[in-house]
Amino acid sequence: MPLVHAQIIPSLSGFGDFESVTGGDRVQNFTDHHEPGAKTPTKVSFTGNFTDLVITRAYTPGRDNLLVEWWKQSLSGIDTKPRQLTKKYLNTLGAVVQTETFIVKVKDVKTPDGKAGDNTVGDVTVTLVCEGTL
Repeated sequence: MPLVHAQIIPSLSGFGDFESVTGGDRVQNFTDHHEPGAKTPTKVSFTGNFTDLVITRAYTPGRDNLLVEWWKQSLSGIDTKPRQLTKKYLNTLGAVVQTETFIVKVKDVKTPDGKAGDNTVGDVTVTLVCEGTL
């Protein structure tokens, strides 16, 4: 049954739910295979990877400082263990109908620019490298 309407809620282990997610698409790599006696090669799938995942939510300093610390520790080599990002697909009633889990490592964390008094909601944006799926 095709999913007609869905809300996708990304959840990063240890950091909670986010508002939006992009990426995580499978990219399949191909190579040429030459059959004996064939004049033209055939394409054979041999490896695959995923595009980077980008998740965002409204920035709250107390909560999202942990994301910045995780990123800094990852850059310095202190915390190199991967985490899980789960995409939860909800139907119109809000029930989870499907999930997709990725093994990820942090690539970048972007906090909002420090502009006081502009009355806009700042977003924290986290870029994750996908190492595989569960």
